[in-house]
Amino acid sequence: MKHILVLAFILTVSALAFSVDKTDLLLSKNYLMDIQSLDSRDLETKAYLTLAVGLKYRETIQPNYKVWFSNLYSELQGEELPPYLQEAIEVVYQLVAVSTVSALNMLYSSESEDHLLKAVSLRAFFYDWVDTRDPRSAKQIEETANELIDARPGQYFPYKALLELYSSIGSMDIERLMEIRETVFSENLQGLLGDDLIESEFVSGLTEVVIEDFSRLETEDPLSSYYVAMSYLQLGEVPQAWEILDSLDLNQIPPRFASNASMVIGDIYLEDGDFEEA
Repeated sequence: MKHILVLAFILTVSALAFSVDKTDLLLSKNYLMDIQSLDSRDLETKAYLTLAVGLKYRETIQPNYKVWFSNLYSELQGEELPPYLQEAIEVVYQLVAVSTVSALNMLYSSESEDHLLKAVSLRAFFYDWVDTRDPRSAKQIEETANELIDARPGQYFPYKALLELYSSIGSMDIERLMEIRETVFSENLQGLLGDDLIESEFVSGLTEVVIEDFSRLETEDPLSSYYVAMSYLQLGEVPQAWEILDSLDLNQIPPRFASNASMVIGDIYLEDGDFEEA
């Protein structure tokens, strides 16, 4: 009997040790894929999948996600969900089926301090800010992201939202951007956020910092390589820019950047008198 109790205790501890925090998954870079990959198919997991699909619809505005969300939402009707999950799902329902304004109003009126609702709130206000640049949404992003960073350190999306906020016209804050940069390196978050940091630095015009951090990160990300090549070019260091661009697979970066890189490569050939390559 004693052996059975010990075994049961070990199994319980092991299950807790390897349990996945689904709220953290909603804050991950590939949140929908991460939640889809969970082995569990219980009611709670379905509820989190419903949240992820709805948020992905608002992020991308792709109709297939709206249909998928509607089906999942219908399947949850009549199920007994914890209040914190039910509230989060209703916010996302408003976001998908009614309007962003309606969802944000629900969030403004909510008194919940639950981390799940804060994770949903951060994405909802961020997607609204991307579309509208509303300063009220910017304020909510800043407050909620910092709360989540304090409560759940090392998660992707709170930092990503702040990087976007502090590197955008109208809300640019170089000092705070540099604070996040310091955190990325001091907390060993380079693998999680390094390429996003490079992008925000480039957008902010910090060309020398881009070059320095690209070297520190040793990243092989094609888009980061493009940003550092353009940074070299802006500083007049054409040979260094050319070395990177010449080895860059333009099919691996967004079309508008690939087009710009092609023009730069052509200009370099022309300056060298190589009209055939240009």
